[in-house]
Amino acid sequence: MDAQSGDSTNKAESEFTRIGDSWLTFGAANNWGVRYNDVRNEFQVVHMPFGQNSRSNIRIEADENGDRGDVYIDDSLIVRNEFETSAGSTTDPSYTFTNNNNTGLYQPDSGVLGITAAGQRTAVFDNGTTRVNGDVTATDGPKTKLWDGSAGHSPNLPATTVTVSGDGSTTSFSLEHPLDTRPSVATVTPSSADAAGTFWVQTKGRDAVTITYESAPPNGRANLTYELIVSE
Repeated sequence: MDAQSGDSTNKAESEFTRIGDSWLTFGAANNWGVRYNDVRNEFQVVHMPFGQNSRSNIRIEADENGDRGDVYIDDSLIVRNEFETSAGSTTDPSYTFTNNNNTGLYQPDSGVLGITAAGQRTAVFDNGTTRVNGDVTATDGPKTKLWDGSAGHSPNLPATTVTVSGDGSTTSFSLEHPLDTRPSVATVTPSSADAAGTFWVQTKGRDAVTITYESAPPNGRANLTYELIVSE
């Protein structure tokens, strides 16, 4: 039993040929090569020319520092089907950048995509919801802060000016909004003297927000003006 086991081991070892750091070439023109680079402690796949400092199309680093080794590709990586990776985290995202490994994309939960910058979560996207840590600023034209991430602050979303006419007896008015869906948040601010008064948002519909006054505003032509802010 022991003799047979030893023979099997010797046979397995004999199937390997030691070539050191020499090139092992392939192809009709021997223009593809592989070798172990003992200077960099990595395995290399190269298209000609071959040399000590030749361009490496693919490099596979040895398992060092517990990172299980890295694979480097000099050009494009084209995947015909799927490319799968681990979920990652805020400090070690799955999709990241050379020399900046704590910035990129990760998956904080099933069906959720997260963005991290400098090891801190900056945004999370799931089915129909976007959550942002910090401020949201528009830079197309004058720099405008759309959302202040400080606790207790309100969104600074673009306002729509809406004007309607009072008749001295009507207390409810429909203010059309720009969304194509029912808003979840609606802020109405009177911007004319006749529009001032006690009122509340009664309904938030697909096309308009309805406000109702405690007492009817005065009669006038286009005398009631409001700044309307809505968000989904």
